[in-house]
Amino acid sequence: MEQNASPDAFEFASLWERLAAHLIDGVIMIAIFLALMFMFTQLGSYSPLPENAALVGTMVLVVGYRLFGDAAMGGRAIGKRRMGIKVVDATTRKACTFWQGALRNVLFFIPLLNVLDLLFLLLGRQERLGDRLARTYVIRNELLGPRPQKSLY
Repeated sequence: MEQNASPDAFEFASLWERLAAHLIDGVIMIAIFLALMFMFTQLGSYSPLPENAALVGTMVLVVGYRLFGDAAMGGRAIGKRRMGIKVVDATTRKACTFWQGALRNVLFFIPLLNVLDLLFLLLGRQERLGDRLARTYVIRNELLGPRPQKSLY
């Protein structure tokens, strides 16, 4: 991606692309949780970890994926990568930082704020409340080409 590309050269991700990416990441988080918990229960008394430590460790991995997944993977956690979208800094258009990733996603864990966050998207805005707080956009990966000229005929 060009470093100094104009803002007009990017296209915001659609609501459906964002929701699909969120759904994919949600399924991944559930799969990680279930797989690790199954593994720890199968180890039973052979596990060097107490049961609570295994649960806490699993939750840290799952919550960590939600908070830092976008930043750790260049603005594209697995769901966004699959949908061809990414999270970028609103000013520089570079991939979001770890701080921005955490700030924009922490609202998922705060009751009522996560509903308000969804309302921002449903009301036709191109950003969630978390995006506004973190000063990020979710855009399509590729630069837009020149707009086709309409023919008079």
